This record gives sequence, C-alpha cells and structure tokens, in this order.
Amino acid sequence: MKRVKTILAVLVITTGIFTVQSCSSDNEETTGTNDLFITFTLNGEEIDIRGDARVASAFSGVNLSINGNNNLPLTDPNYIRIALLIPDKNVEPGTYPFSGDVLTSGLYHCRILVKRSTIQSLNSGNLVITSNTNKTIDGTFSGSATIGNETYAVTNGSFRAISDQ
Repeated sequence: MKRVKTILAVLVITTGIFTVQSCSSDNEETTGTNDLFITFTLNGEEIDIRGDARVASAFSGVNLSINGNNNLPLTDPNYIRIALLIPDKNVEPGTYPFSGDVLTSGLYHCRILVKRSTIQSLNSGNLVITSNTNKTIDGTFSGSATIGNETYAVTNGSFRAISDQ
C-alpha cells in the first residue's frame, strides 16, 4: 500500500510540473481553435462553417490549404466542402486573384465540392488577405466558376484560420 501511495504521489507531482511548464510566458496572443471560421454565400445560400472540428489548415512546405465543410454526410446532396489554397503561408496582406489553372503551382485557388461535383477553382474573383499575424490568417474572398451549364457565384466570403504549425 505504501508503494502505491508513493507512485501516486510521484504521478501527481510530475503532472503538476508538466502542467506548469506548458503554460506560455511570452504573452503571445493566439486565436483559439473555436474562433476559426469560413463563411460565404453560394448562389444566394449562406454557408457558415465554424470551429476547429470543421475548419482545418493543412501544410505542405510553405503551401497552406484552409479547408472546411458543412458537417453533413458526404453522401448528402447538400454537402459542401471548400478549400482555399494559398501558395505561401507567410503571405502578406493584399489582394490575390484566383486562377482556374490548377496545374500551375504558385497560384491562388478556391475549390468547392457542391452537388457531388468539384469546382477545381473559381476562375474569377479574388482572395483578400487582411491579416496574417500570430499564426492566424484572416481574409475575404469572392468569385465564380462554371460546371457544365451551371454558374456558381461565391460572394461575402470571409475566413479566419491557423496560418502556421
């Protein structure tokens, strides 16, 4: 019994030490993961994607992909997924045109999966980076693309995501 109490005491002390050491002392403010969002209007329908479980950043070298979906099953005809592709996670605030050319690297893209069809990239419109500080990127976007005979208009887009690992 004494051995069990000793082991428990060591575990409690060790946990306390690691908890105290994990606190940041540099006072750097970072965005909480529940503050992440992607919102936009798609052909008049408002889409609001919020929270760390639904807005995720993926990194490949310096490339940044901000991804989100409306949390419906993939088989649901109303399922929507969006990806904002940024060729450099250290992008400065400014306006960047979307490119429909998905084969050339270094370009900005907005990919959307809607009605089980993927819009490879909006072929008009812009991504506007308003801030990229403290590992958080904010901005707006809009544009349009055509699949077959149907045009998809994206307006009032805005986002906040993690911009660095």
